[in-house]
Amino acid sequence: MLDGDESMFQHDFWGEKNQGYNILYHNMKYGHNAAKELAEFLKERAAIEDTSGKALIRQAKTAASPPPLGTFGPLWQLLRTSKERLGAIHIKLCHKLQELAKDISDYSNSQKEKHKTVTSNCNIL
Repeated sequence: MLDGDESMFQHDFWGEKNQGYNILYHNMKYGHNAAKELAEFLKERAAIEDTSGKALIRQAKTAASPPPLGTFGPLWQLLRTSKERLGAIHIKLCHKLQELAKDISDYSNSQKEKHKTVTSNCNIL
């Protein structure tokens, strides 16, 4: 058991002049902003991956247009196949990044709503 002179959790947590509340309040507020910025970053990255994937697939189609003749025939086939696969991987990454950005955006919106709830509840007190 604690002596009467020892500090209690509630005193350490809230600190002088209830600074603990302000710290939690600002973490919640800026956490929403940070999640929003991360979601925007991921959306931009997804757009880059989408553009890159489509360009690779387009290039693979141009590599397939001349019939593979001569000694470079197997090389052209290999280039076309690798470009198609790489393009598909970039597009798959694009979709995964878009899903992740949506999840983070949803989380950010829920944090914003929770922040509003906490703010309104504290204003009532």
